[in-house]
Amino acid sequence: MPEGSESTFLLRQGKERCIEMIPLTEWQKLRARGGTPDKTGADRRWAQRSFRSEVEPAQLDPKGRFSAPDELLTDNGIKGEVLIVGVGRILELWNPDTFFAELKKHRTGSDEMDDLFYD
Repeated sequence: MPEGSESTFLLRQGKERCIEMIPLTEWQKLRARGGTPDKTGADRRWAQRSFRSEVEPAQLDPKGRFSAPDELLTDNGIKGEVLIVGVGRILELWNPDTFFAELKKHRTGSDEMDDLFYD
C-alpha cells in the first residue's frame, strides 16, 4: 500500500447531485474487480475508461482538510457549507439544501426502514 494511502481519496461526480469521495484502498479494490461484469468487449472497456478517467485525487492535509476541484463544486451547487454523508464505504459531499430536499422526496416509511435494518 502506498505511503499515506489512508489519507488519499478520489473524488468523482456522484450519481445524484453530489461528489463521491472514495478512499484509495476502496478504489484499488474496485479496479481489481474490473467493474462492469455485465458488459463485454468495447462496451466494457469504455465503461472502465469512463469510470477511471473521471476521478480527481484528493490528499488530506495534517488537519484533515482537502480541496475539491471548482468544477465539481459548481456542478453540484456546493458553495460554503458542505454536508458529508457516509454511504457504504464511500462518502458523499452535498449542498445541504439539495440533500435535504432529495431526502424529503425519497424518504421511506418506517416499516420499510425497519425491514432494511431488522430483516
